[in-house]
Amino acid sequence: MPDCTQNRQRRSGRAWHLLAIPLLVIALADRTDAMEFSLGGTDVRARDATWIQATGQIDKSTVSDFITFVEGPQGWPRRIRFDSPGGSLIEGLRLGRELRQRGFATEIGNHMVDPIMAGFGSWEFTKRVPGHCASACAYAFMGGVERTIGDEARLGLHRFFVRNDDGTLMRLPAGEEQRVSALLLEYMTEMGVSSQALVSASRQGPEEMYWVSSGIEATRLSLHFLPNEWLPWTIEMAGRGIIARSERRDGLYQMEVACTAARGAYYDIYIRDEEDPQSDWSLRDWVYDQCLPQGSFTAGDGWHLILGNRVSFRDMRLIDRSGGFTLRANLGRDPEIGGDPSFLHDDYISACTTERFSGTTEKARDAIRLALSNCID
Repeated sequence: MPDCTQNRQRRSGRAWHLLAIPLLVIALADRTDAMEFSLGGTDVRARDATWIQATGQIDKSTVSDFITFVEGPQGWPRRIRFDSPGGSLIEGLRLGRELRQRGFATEIGNHMVDPIMAGFGSWEFTKRVPGHCASACAYAFMGGVERTIGDEARLGLHRFFVRNDDGTLMRLPAGEEQRVSALLLEYMTEMGVSSQALVSASRQGPEEMYWVSSGIEATRLSLHFLPNEWLPWTIEMAGRGIIARSERRDGLYQMEVACTAARGAYYDIYIRDEEDPQSDWSLRDWVYDQCLPQGSFTAGDGWHLILGNRVSFRDMRLIDRSGGFTLRANLGRDPEIGGDPSFLHDDYISACTTERFSGTTEKARDAIRLALSNCID
């Protein structure tokens, strides 16, 4: 049977076993190497740890150990950081689904005692250091609703082989290989990871690993995935003109900059705001009450800084739209094209301190300059 850890299963003949569901059981790592969970950031006496550290091999007890850990009275953060060579693939898939169901974010790496904070009071602070997450761990990592492959971290995928009693490796029979591939493809699709990652891994030979590091490839394969990350600005034809647009990866927010002959330039941020019948709170009401620049103690008449332009309350309005609303800021006839494309308040003590309206500067200036040079009517 397929074995992520490449441990030999002690039985006569080839070390695999055909099951009704492939990979239902996989040779287990020694319990001394089993995955352990601890706090990253501070020790167990702290309530503000920033992540859960998961180190070691995944085995049949890992999922239950994880559940026991996170359901304790401490209330741990919903972020887990893996440093693992792999282990049981089927348990890795189970762990990934458990993470997704609980809304966990995943990272790759380990931690060490922070020398700057060593001996500071009764706390033991730790800091992030690079690590790797390979084989079954890679599939557990995919379960994160947010996935981060940081600098120097590596995620490893490989093809599954059969280990014979003499220690040599060989490919699975064609039928079993197809069943394993179908199982993994279904899982990756469920987790929102590109199937190209599986294709690349399938090209590896025995003892080889397909490594993915931080950067363009990790993002393209959706292995590195930040749902609240703003995508680079693009342009779109509209009538005889152009609209500059950027949206958040999760689709909840969208920014546009354009101009018309009648109104001049404007900046829109569309905000999805699904109504919750169980609550009187709405994001629209919060934006109106807390974010519109109606004035402050420090600045007098309120204003926001958008693309380097001071925009006052009289130049802003809310527009109701299906599934949400648009916050529109009129930028005038000859606006600046600089600064951040973000809805930033001038007063640091304002209640409007969320980062959700902070867009990206990637390709922003060129796209916005083009839009403001080609009004849509």
